Amino acid sequence: MKPEPVICSIIYSFVTTTVSNHMRLSANENIKLEIVSPSAEALCKEISDKFHQSATIIDAHGSYSGNNTKIVLCVVNKKNVPYIENIILRYPDCVVFKSIVGNSITGTSYKKRALNLSTLFCGKADP
Repeated sequence: MKPEPVICSIIYSFVTTTVSNHMRLSANENIKLEIVSPSAEALCKEISDKFHQSATIIDAHGSYSGNNTKIVLCVVNKKNVPYIENIILRYPDCVVFKSIVGNSITGTSYKKRALNLSTLFCGKADP
């Protein structure tokens, strides 16, 4: 028995398993955006109007500058991040922190929003 086919089979199995797991886990990945901006209300309104995406505004105080500001906290699908970044770029006083949340979000408002989107695109709600 030649060792080459066995090694090739092991490598093939490893590569296909790794790639399929990566695709499965990252397909619906969500990103948490923390946007520091004194223009939080206008930014939230624009994101909400264009993406039907809600956000939370948190009052903040800069430790270095001592200025009062606001933080917009928003969890979005990774596919929408570039479009939201284009909106954010129109506000020069913003700083954005992005972190991966994954695809496990728990909460009734998020599930309702996902259900409403499926109704919008498919014409009927899932049972």
